[in-house]
Amino acid sequence: MSRQVAPQPGLVKREEKHIKIRSLLLQYLEMTGELAQESPAAARCLLIARSAESPVARTVLTLGASGRLKNFAVRAIFAFLGTAETVQIAEACRVSDWSLQVHWARDIRLLEAHEQLVLGSTTSWIGDSMRRDPLNHDACELYAPDDPEIAQRASVFFERLWQATEPVLERSSPAMDDEVGPHLIHPVGLISPKSGPKLGPRTSA
Repeated sequence: MSRQVAPQPGLVKREEKHIKIRSLLLQYLEMTGELAQESPAAARCLLIARSAESPVARTVLTLGASGRLKNFAVRAIFAFLGTAETVQIAEACRVSDWSLQVHWARDIRLLEAHEQLVLGSTTSWIGDSMRRDPLNHDACELYAPDDPEIAQRASVFFERLWQATEPVLERSSPAMDDEVGPHLIHPVGLISPKSGPKLGPRTSA
């Protein structure tokens, strides 16, 4: 039996990012099917993104808000995040049956980390450094729809970064009656690439 060839990074045009990432996520959802509703491991989604506007983040949040991530547990780390933006994310989570935790990569050195997405224990995607705006640049990205080893390495990296970031939002029980409003969101500043580690005003990203 021949050994399976490991996925290799490839150049992706910025115009194609959303399409390719969405295809990967939908492929995973189709593959897992009902299993995602029964297995916490299969319904796990780990996300690292520059901001909620990054193609990978917009894809996850859009599918979540549309109900495609029902019973999923999503943990997300953002480098740029504003309070108003966080409220919008919380609202999208509230109206759908999925849980969400958001952390903020407050230390500007963490911008060197790469965007990534881990689905379950076998599917993952690794993008460009969070320092580079994915909406403005093509990038060398790695798509690994069936590679447990890559997914495991990405998961370990995520957990280490998770410990070094600041909690912002937790929505662990979407079905609960009380809504998430601005008063429940911790104040979040913005990291400005032009000002180094100095924090900017509390405003939307």
